[in-house]
Amino acid sequence: MKLSALHRYHIHNALSKHGVFPGQPPLLAVLEECDCTQKELSEKLKVSAATIAVSVKRLQKSGFVEKLSDSEDLRCNRIRITETGKRISELCHSECDRIDNMMFEGFSDDEKKQYADFLKRISDNLSGDKFTKNDLIEFFSKEGNK
Repeated sequence: MKLSALHRYHIHNALSKHGVFPGQPPLLAVLEECDCTQKELSEKLKVSAATIAVSVKRLQKSGFVEKLSDSEDLRCNRIRITETGKRISELCHSECDRIDNMMFEGFSDDEKKQYADFLKRISDNLSGDKFTKNDLIEFFSKEGNK
């Protein structure tokens, strides 16, 4: 629990200096691949439409994304990452890599592999045969909407 909190703390501090909030880097990463509607973003990221709406509004206000009319369906807008957004997304990747490097400073490659193996075994033990990634996503989506 402490490790997770420390990791989130460092990520938040690094990204907030650039006007990026938790949950926004994955959204930017999806938009780097293709323009999407808010509904498509919600489905791809497995979060509520309301969460996407808030994030898109913040990202748009910061100049990281823009809304464009869909040429095939004028009833909906497509969200596109801007050049500024692409630079910020790359910065997010760099900051996360920097924090991961800090986290594993002093670890040998063998120790890193062993750590990854331990985490996989723990995950497998907790998952059981019937537990899927979608079960976890659904659980946290419901928890976030309370």
